[in-house]
Amino acid sequence: MGFVIDKLNTSASLLRLALCLRIKRDAVNNRHEYLHFFISPEPSGPPQDVKALTKSSTSILVKWSPPHELDRNGIITHYIVKYNVSRGTEANISTPDNSTQILVRPLRKYASYYFTVQAVNKIGVGPPSVAVVNTTFEDCEFTTCSE
Repeated sequence: MGFVIDKLNTSASLLRLALCLRIKRDAVNNRHEYLHFFISPEPSGPPQDVKALTKSSTSILVKWSPPHELDRNGIITHYIVKYNVSRGTEANISTPDNSTQILVRPLRKYASYYFTVQAVNKIGVGPPSVAVVNTTFEDCEFTTCSE
């Protein structure tokens, strides 16, 4: 039995879908049989319904829904939340698993933050969600808010 590696598809996004390995088996009667194995790519769609909920003067809870089922391309292992203050340095935080929310802290008091979320599977990182923005509280009294 011999093995031949077929070419990696390279045109458009569909061709990113799979690395196709062609296994060629020569039978006694010189017939060829081919088996194709496909490796799913990184998620092709972003997380949905992203929300940023201010919790305190130094924290914002970011929540979302997973990408549409057909856009996941396998099991989502975790998410990356990227955030920045308007015209500031970007930072990121990852969920420890495929949780669909994370409390981002410590943040600056009374500052507006922009958030995007990306899904990750075993192959790679998907596209970012639509950005959402929210502002931390100016100050937090113990009687009016909690972490």
